[in-house]
Amino acid sequence: LVPNSFFSTCEGTGLLEPPPPSCQNVDECTAGTHNCHSTALCVDTDGSFTCQCPVGRTGNPAVGCTGINECTLGTHNCLAADTCGDTLSGYSCTACAGGSCNVVTCSRSVLQNGQVSGIGAFSFGD
Repeated sequence: LVPNSFFSTCEGTGLLEPPPPSCQNVDECTAGTHNCHSTALCVDTDGSFTCQCPVGRTGNPAVGCTGINECTLGTHNCLAADTCGDTLSGYSCTACAGGSCNVVTCSRSVLQNGQVSGIGAFSFGD
């Protein structure tokens, strides 16, 4: 709190209370008063905050988020003859034949609640 301010903390809510009667939200994420790990995202909520691992990462957001490697886990959709390569947002499949290579990059799609729903957003290149 700022000295000599007219705000006090609303008891147990994490909200600031101006002189009667309403409370204002304190954004712990912006204020830097959250306890999310540096690899996690802080999401402000009324009176509190939540910590989430970003898309492409998994783990405990209070302890640390690590990348998901579909190539190592065997959850990719590359053909057996392709080379799977891990990316932050998904994976890539590289198929080479006759001195020419084709790369397909697969990115995770996300549901509204932040859960990975599958692989989408394909892009093609050499």
